[in-house]
Amino acid sequence: MCEDCNRPGPQRSHPGRRAVLKGAGGLGLTALSGGLGGLVLGATPAFAAPASAAPGSAAPAPDPALLTRTPTILPRSAWAGTSCPVRGPLPAERPGDVKFLLVHHTEVPGNDYTRDQVAGLLRGMYAFHTGPEKGWSDLAYNFVVDRYGRIWEGRTGSLSSPVVPAATGGTQGFDQLGCFLGDHQTVAPTAQAQASMISLLAWLARRYDVDPRPGTTVSFVSRGSNRWPAGTTVTTRTIEGHRSMSLTACPGDAAYPLVRTVFPAAVTALAARPLAGTERGAWSSSDGTVDLAERRADGSVAVRVLTASGLSEPELLGGRVVGAPAVLRRPSGVLEVYARGRDDVLHVKRRRLSGSWTGWSPLDGAVTGPPAVALTGQGEVHLFARGATGALLHRASPEPGVYAPAWDDLGGRLRAETGPGAVWSPAGGLEVVVQGTNAAVYRTTYAGAPSGFSRLGGTAVGSPAAAAPGGALLVVVAGTRGRPYARTTTTGWSLLGGRIVGSPVVAAAPGTDRAVVLATGSDGALLRGTWTAGLWSGWSRA
Repeated sequence: MCEDCNRPGPQRSHPGRRAVLKGAGGLGLTALSGGLGGLVLGATPAFAAPASAAPGSAAPAPDPALLTRTPTILPRSAWAGTSCPVRGPLPAERPGDVKFLLVHHTEVPGNDYTRDQVAGLLRGMYAFHTGPEKGWSDLAYNFVVDRYGRIWEGRTGSLSSPVVPAATGGTQGFDQLGCFLGDHQTVAPTAQAQASMISLLAWLARRYDVDPRPGTTVSFVSRGSNRWPAGTTVTTRTIEGHRSMSLTACPGDAAYPLVRTVFPAAVTALAARPLAGTERGAWSSSDGTVDLAERRADGSVAVRVLTASGLSEPELLGGRVVGAPAVLRRPSGVLEVYARGRDDVLHVKRRRLSGSWTGWSPLDGAVTGPPAVALTGQGEVHLFARGATGALLHRASPEPGVYAPAWDDLGGRLRAETGPGAVWSPAGGLEVVVQGTNAAVYRTTYAGAPSGFSRLGGTAVGSPAAAAPGGALLVVVAGTRGRPYARTTTTGWSLLGGRIVGSPVVAAAPGTDRAVVLATGSDGALLRGTWTAGLWSGWSRA
């Protein structure tokens, strides 16, 4: 809709508003001069609507309660259901081609709508955008932010890929589009809407490597708009308003100064906040299930089981641990969870065959990073961790509750707060990968004594993970800027795509050539993918 954006210049009157609302998906509305005015649609909200700044007054500050690096985004199905089919192709930008983020406003239906009206309003906009006047394939906007601070996926596929938006005046490309649902010519967006738009922009900036810092600019060759004809080299700020790309007054005189002066700094500050990925270990069983041990936000541990149908509810184990726990299932079926306590001692907890759990038991000796576990073909468990001096430590456990009397020092120097990845394969024996103090990845094998460390290269952020699908070592790491990579001993590093937070984990069932890779996505969701005979499946939500 973006009625103001449908004009060739920055006009302020909107004679087409009545016709637009009459065509809004069969709502049969008659517009009044002030947006929805006295219209009553649906139920009255059970609480007061957020207040917008009065015309001419200062804009409210963004609501800090809604500023988050992991915003909740309602999928397109939440408003469209099955009644708004895509009416044509929806191309996406190529990797690396999202260069800036563009902010719009819809102008229609004003600022007096209720919470319950929003889904219907989005359906009305879809009808207008795909109707004879516009003829677009879908709703123009990638995302819509309403005045209550809810974020809605607009154009189909925008939650999973950089789908090219549409806009009156032409879309010059290279952007993703967030749109305020409201009229911000004279009234600023609500505090809730501002905070959610900032959160959305920060999420998009991380996802597509857009630098949001104030004053940062990018250049590109326009694909064509009524302000920038195709072939024109355009230089723009990385967070901009629609009027800088098309001949329009959008996103309104009350929102545009916020987009230019407030949002870049706020997005930069929000994007700089550390995003804690769930720290976890994984163990794949012969039946294809994956046991997960996870450190929760309060420092306690929980275990879950991942199957083809999804994740089980967490089983809470308590404790207060540091870093990612490790988990394994002994040949007898006993499940063991290992975690570094706040006392820098490794602790273990076991689930008996009866289903009951032991308490947490300490293993003497200091560790300063998350542990790794490996199970040999003979059924012996081997533990690895970073020691107090930074060296790689090892300890064997032939059966539950029985451990070698002390940790072995295998040498090397692991990067602070990182842990090793470990796996046993029939061909290579016990394989261990670590991140060195120079951030490169190294490999060693253990057969009663260390073999020395050989460099696998790369630059890791966090702990590497290891598995042996088909008996061949597979290493998975998080690289710079959250890019995940994988390699074997015979291939170089391969980019797995997407962005992750924290360290990935990988698990492969014995005797299979398939490994499951798990990681926390940039939106906080658990992602999974499979590596089968050197082929990567891509990420999907677990």
